Amino acid sequence: MIKKSIWIGMVLGICLSMSGCLKDMKEVESIKKEETTKKSEVYVGEQAYDFTLLDREGNEIRLSDLKEKVVLINFFTTKSPNAVKELKDLQQVYEKYEKDDVVTLAVNVLAAEKKDMEEVNAFLDEKGYTFPVLFDINGDVAIGYKVRKYPFTYIIDEKGKITDFSWEVMDKEEMIQKIEKARQNK
Repeated sequence: MIKKSIWIGMVLGICLSMSGCLKDMKEVESIKKEETTKKSEVYVGEQAYDFTLLDREGNEIRLSDLKEKVVLINFFTTKSPNAVKELKDLQQVYEKYEKDDVVTLAVNVLAAEKKDMEEVNAFLDEKGYTFPVLFDINGDVAIGYKVRKYPFTYIIDEKGKITDFSWEVMDKEEMIQKIEKARQNK
């Protein structure tokens, strides 16, 4: 099957060769930019890419169901020392906002783990982490969010727009600062 971007390129090429089909290259670039934007809605100010993942108990959690709340999404693996280091602060942030309008979601990318779901759950239980954990079994959500290393965190405001992100280890204060910035985005 021909990929959509290749197909669009072929059609645009044919149109360009026919006089009057497209006015100029600016129009071609505009179409290409629009297609790229549709595929990569992971920039500050953009609507967050929606997903549905299973939590530790097997319940489906859909990001779009969390609108009207600020959401911190932390992508992690237990094999990343930096991601593991950040989980302690993530737990403290979860406890601070647990009964508030902020949702803390840790997304374990099983596709990047060297463990299975039961081993990850055992690790989380051993450490006493109680924040919600979702499992990205195939890594599709991590790919959609362009996660290239762990930890990788996004902050989403109450309207479902990305307000901030970090690909570095954050401490509790940095997370709170980014959450509070999103809360003021009303």
